[in-house]
Amino acid sequence: MKKLLILGIISCAALVLNSCYYDKYDELTAASKLTSTCDSANVSYSKSIAPIMASYCNNCHSSSLSTGGYALDNYAGVLKSVTNNKLLPSVNHTGPYPMPQGSSAKLNDCKLKIIENWVNAGAKNN
Repeated sequence: MKKLLILGIISCAALVLNSCYYDKYDELTAASKLTSTCDSANVSYSKSIAPIMASYCNNCHSSSLSTGGYALDNYAGVLKSVTNNKLLPSVNHTGPYPMPQGSSAKLNDCKLKIIENWVNAGAKNN
């Protein structure tokens, strides 16, 4: 009986130890860096800014519900927030109205850089 119990424990231990998998942190993060590149150099309103606004802003700032007087679902509304110097301070959480509202986390660095580069390039409707 003791031999059977010992054999069972050794078998279970062998299975547990054999099923462990070890990944190296550097290898895992290197792979994720390859798949998550940020193109903040080639920005345009239609391909870069409009999708960000649609994902994070248009729930409150749309033509049908322009909270704060800003409709960000069209170029004219986004341009208004740029020319009034409201967009960058809001998304960077440096102004009096940090956006997205109700979220302590601001947009990720890539999205912030995309918006900033677009504004600094003249906020063109391209």
